[in-house]
Amino acid sequence: MEQNILVGDRGQLSLGSAGFMAAGAFAWRNLMLRVDGMPFPIAILLWGLIAATIGIVFGLPSLRLRGLYLAVATLASQFFIVWVIDKFGWFKNCNTSGIITTQDIVMFGYKFS
Repeated sequence: MEQNILVGDRGQLSLGSAGFMAAGAFAWRNLMLRVDGMPFPIAILLWGLIAATIGIVFGLPSLRLRGLYLAVATLASQFFIVWVIDKFGWFKNCNTSGIITTQDIVMFGYKFS
């Protein structure tokens, strides 16, 4: 949706979408791992809110940017988000190899592994 509005309607280029998706995915993983008994649908709702909040934090300063400057600012936000995830081990459960493991997902009595 974001890309459709920016590129299709306004002709602007945003390169930070992957960073916001990564922030949301790591938020979901940490919610499921660290909050005991977190229901899957609530974790997805909180995941979206956390990713939207991070998007607002980077998006508000970029409101007046156009063209190449918007592309560079959004690309910088993606690099910053990935750097934070790599720099602080808490996001990756302190796994130095970079492999992220998580518990099985149980939804409506079905186990997904």
